[in-house]
Amino acid sequence: MMLERVFLSYSLEDEAWVNTLRAELLKKLRPPRGSNLIYFAPMSNRHGTEWEQQLWDALEQSPVFLLVVSRFSASSAWVHQEVARALKRRSQDSRRIIIPLMLTSDTGCLSKIDPELEKLHFINFFPEKDQARHEVMLKTLVYDLKHLDDIRAGRPVDQRPPPQIGDALAVVWNALTKW
Repeated sequence: MMLERVFLSYSLEDEAWVNTLRAELLKKLRPPRGSNLIYFAPMSNRHGTEWEQQLWDALEQSPVFLLVVSRFSASSAWVHQEVARALKRRSQDSRRIIIPLMLTSDTGCLSKIDPELEKLHFINFFPEKDQARHEVMLKTLVYDLKHLDDIRAGRPVDQRPPPQIGDALAVVWNALTKW
């Protein structure tokens, strides 16, 4: 399993949640020390250099695009620009993956950003204050980031091993999937 570079697209209003997500992903993915696995503008940009060019370069170099979808990102001009570029790159290279991360129950936010996003399966972190749901969705995202070839091959979620939710649930899952 080779980890691929991830670009995090979000609205500044969601930055605290995104910063927490980034820290959790790094803890669970354990990339090599000093690697720049996840592009997160406040932490990834080099001081004293042109930040906008760094952002576009990072987007070009990242096969995985995580889009944090909220009412704030739906109205963010920067998010719209990033998504437009990510969709264009995806149309040119089928190995590129866009994963929407929902922080809202309003799926209409997807089409407000770009109607193409409505076609993509998303990971639902809403409600964002539900810690148990957050943990399950985080495990799902980590699993997906570790198994990008499953996504590229179009394997449905029910044909992949489940995220490790807990020993009891794993036993039940395994029993049910053997039928």
